[in-house]
Amino acid sequence: MSTDFITVRADDSLIHTIKKILQMDLNSAIVIENNTKNIPVGIIKLKDLLRTIMEAFDRDAPISDLSKILAKDVMSVPLIYAFLDQPIWDALDLMYSKNISILPVIDSQGEIQGVVRMNSILKNLSEL
Repeated sequence: MSTDFITVRADDSLIHTIKKILQMDLNSAIVIENNTKNIPVGIIKLKDLLRTIMEAFDRDAPISDLSKILAKDVMSVPLIYAFLDQPIWDALDLMYSKNISILPVIDSQGEIQGVVRMNSILKNLSEL
């Protein structure tokens, strides 16, 4: 599990989300509830961002319309996640069966603690 991840609030703008993802040089952001807890409710991946931007261009929407789009409008739901005490093999099986490359990891209170990335797992396996 990696603790190298970013979160955005559900009501954060798409522009804010894009800037945060680019600033951290990551390819996703975990969307959390708007309250003070780190309860994940969705995930935004690069493909979600690209799809939203392309849909805006297809509608001939002005770029300024992107500032009106919120993270909750773009995020993938339902969120698929693993628990902190779950064996890695179970997490891998879940990632494989759901065809996902990033899996948020939550604790018993439902707060995000990290993420499991398929590329990190494959890199670690290749070093064995």
